[in-house]
Amino acid sequence: MLGGGVTWRQHVWLDAGNTLRAPANLDFSAVISHRFNEHWKISMNGYNLANRLNYQSLFSNRATPSTGRMFIGELSFVY
Repeated sequence: MLGGGVTWRQHVWLDAGNTLRAPANLDFSAVISHRFNEHWKISMNGYNLANRLNYQSLFSNRATPSTGRMFIGELSFVY
């Protein structure tokens, strides 16, 4: 299986006076997985593939940067 996604967020004002702004951001993600048989599956997820500065949490007067490019692998067994 192969899949992917794009997340776009428009800029966000962080205060009532519209003086602090978190910029718009674009994020790409992907997944690839393979099932060997009815029991075993392996997969790899990739996040923020462009390694851009994005924000995961926006508060009233601050923004928390998200992690850079990240990969998470998984090996699973179902019985």
